[in-house]
Amino acid sequence: MTDRHRPDRNSRYAYSEARVATVPDIPGSLWRAFVNYRPHRYPKVTGLLLLWLFGLFAVFLSPAPVKITPEKLARHEQLVLQAMGDPKVRAVAEQRLWEATMYTEDAKVWFWRFRSPHSGIVKERLAKQSEAQAAVTKLNRQRAAIMSEAKSQLGLWSDAGIEESRQSFWKSFESGKVFGRRQTLWDAVITVIGGQERNAMGLLLKVVFSALVNFTIGMISSIFVFTFKLPWILADYNPGWISGLTFFMVALLGAVSVITGFLAAMYGTSAAGVYAAVTLVNSNSRLQGSQHRHGGNIRYHRD
Repeated sequence: MTDRHRPDRNSRYAYSEARVATVPDIPGSLWRAFVNYRPHRYPKVTGLLLLWLFGLFAVFLSPAPVKITPEKLARHEQLVLQAMGDPKVRAVAEQRLWEATMYTEDAKVWFWRFRSPHSGIVKERLAKQSEAQAAVTKLNRQRAAIMSEAKSQLGLWSDAGIEESRQSFWKSFESGKVFGRRQTLWDAVITVIGGQERNAMGLLLKVVFSALVNFTIGMISSIFVFTFKLPWILADYNPGWISGLTFFMVALLGAVSVITGFLAAMYGTSAAGVYAAVTLVNSNSRLQGSQHRHGGNIRYHRD
């Protein structure tokens, strides 16, 4: 019989004990929770889940309920050309406004408000500037009114209205992400330069926590920005108040659904990654500690 070497029972037990900590099966747990979920047991959760899914559908997959006919498109293009107006008239009005503004600025000397000859001159020139500004404002309002009529020919629930609202939301969403990335970068630079955290795991946790906070602030801010812009889009299409209110609620629901989905995915990914990293670090630390404690006591014997 050949000789075999093996450590004693105490050393093997300590070695296996150090390897007990393993990464949990998070995907498996989520899958089991999904399979075992019963909608009728949690009606409120089911209702919120259905609203969330409907919001995502409205943002990504929903087709336009109102089709743009060739007649509507032709009328829209006709009104757009009418809104452009005579470019010479607009150019003359804007040129007069610019000249009146420069003429007024030339009269504004130091402390002109308190110098009697200059204050009167400035007031006279401001009156002419106001007249020129009123002419330009009138042209802008006329063009805005015609453009609103042109958009109303297509309809708020058409491809044009839905696409314009989607573009407005994605611009707000992108600005929120830019805010989160920029603030997280600055926080990470300050943390590294400050040198307050020398542990790699502690530094990782600080950066992850900072990213979560910054992106949360950016995403919530994007909802408020989009909510502020949305009424102006509705006013351009001039819908009825019931249609406009319904569109506003659906668009806002879609925005909230996308933001909550993005934040939930970010929180879940961050939590799973941090937990896996911490678990592995603890496992390695226990393994190394066990080897140091029992390394010198391992005795080999023959069978």
